[in-house]
Amino acid sequence: MNINEEYAMELLLANHSHGSEIGGGYGTCFMYECQITNPERLDKWLLNNGYLREPTIEETLSRYKVPELKEFLSKNDMKVTGKKAELVERLVSALSENDIETLMKSDKRYFLSEKGMEHYRENIDLYELHRNWKYRLRLDEYFKYRKSNGVIRDFYEIAYLALKERMEKGDMDMKNPYRLTSFDFANFSEICERLEVNNDAVKAILIKLYFDSNLLNTSLFPFDKDMLEMHGVEDICSRIQANSLFNPYTTQRIVSLSEFYSEYMVDDIYNFYWKVNRMPLLHRHSLIWQDARVFVNCKRLLQRNGQPEQ
Repeated sequence: MNINEEYAMELLLANHSHGSEIGGGYGTCFMYECQITNPERLDKWLLNNGYLREPTIEETLSRYKVPELKEFLSKNDMKVTGKKAELVERLVSALSENDIETLMKSDKRYFLSEKGMEHYRENIDLYELHRNWKYRLRLDEYFKYRKSNGVIRDFYEIAYLALKERMEKGDMDMKNPYRLTSFDFANFSEICERLEVNNDAVKAILIKLYFDSNLLNTSLFPFDKDMLEMHGVEDICSRIQANSLFNPYTTQRIVSLSEFYSEYMVDDIYNFYWKVNRMPLLHRHSLIWQDARVFVNCKRLLQRNGQPEQ
């Protein structure tokens, strides 16, 4: 079983944890996240290999709404008060074997067997990957760090290692759908804070701000020395200082992590940014003093966004 099938298997087991039909329709995640075109085939494999089981009569009856259960009980001259679980339990004791068989045939869902539940719990990190697909983690980079000495790591530890490697590679190729973007740094900052790697958390959110507002950021406009000569540094810097660049999310995260800020980070951020952008040293030295204002003075940034000083 390849990594795409292994990931899809966990998502299918998650569906069956609450009861799901085989072939009853599958989400787009199997196509876009798992790259699986026929999830029903894998679903049937789970059934044939003991990961799924048929529902119990209690699970079948739980499909019905409370008024429907009360109606069944009323027809059998039984008490109709109580919570849903009590109604189901009372009804089970009143049903004949034929009634149970008829109800069971109408329920096409499958649930997790003990084997399926064990596998689902052991690989719950893959379901966390699905829930946090916003982190844009490729399956190959995720599985590279998934296990340590045969033991599955925590999801956020895996995400931290995978995104850290992506940043170290510094791939900014526009043709690569997984190239570095400012969203990667925002995500990495959140992950670091969760893991209490606070120095990396503040550094990553500052890099995001630098990416979003930097004079040479191609997401604002392509850098061209003729453009610089035509408009001048001051005119271009005025674009950098537009309020729309300094969104509340970024500035609030900077303030919340400010106690972990250190001046040495400024050089680290510059060195990283210029490394991944591969800009000439001449351009760096001629413009770097303009960019320093962007993230060193966080209080001013907050005031520009209507936020109180911290």
